[in-house]
Amino acid sequence: MGYDMDQIEQKFRVKKENFEPMLAAIKSQLTHSSYSNVLLAFEERRWSPSIDDDSGDICDLYFDGQKLCDDDKFFSVIAPYVESGSYICMRGEDGALWKWSFHDGIVEEIDGRIVWDDDLDVKLQTGASCSHLSTENESGALVRE
Repeated sequence: MGYDMDQIEQKFRVKKENFEPMLAAIKSQLTHSSYSNVLLAFEERRWSPSIDDDSGDICDLYFDGQKLCDDDKFFSVIAPYVESGSYICMRGEDGALWKWSFHDGIVEEIDGRIVWDDDLDVKLQTGASCSHLSTENESGALVRE
């Protein structure tokens, strides 16, 4: 049984000219990798790439199913071929949030959190007074009265 995870957001691009070297890296660095093309390598791991009609590049990547393999290892292998600035945001079955962020040929997994913008935050940002808070202390933290 795998780990359930849902994709929240993504921006992902691989240029068509990088498909062959990416496939060679997958075949050489991952066990049981005998795919005939890059798209099958993604799909085997339950990632569905979309192809740009004009350029032939992978322009989007969507996850469908349960996590069954080591996505961290897979993304590390393909990172040198993924366009810098690409990212994939996920939510796990236990509420965990993370993002795989691709830059300069590497991938970094970054933990996430939810930040709520409530009325208190809006009042503080706009400079409105808030009776139960005083000014910032010497370290810049808000101090409750």
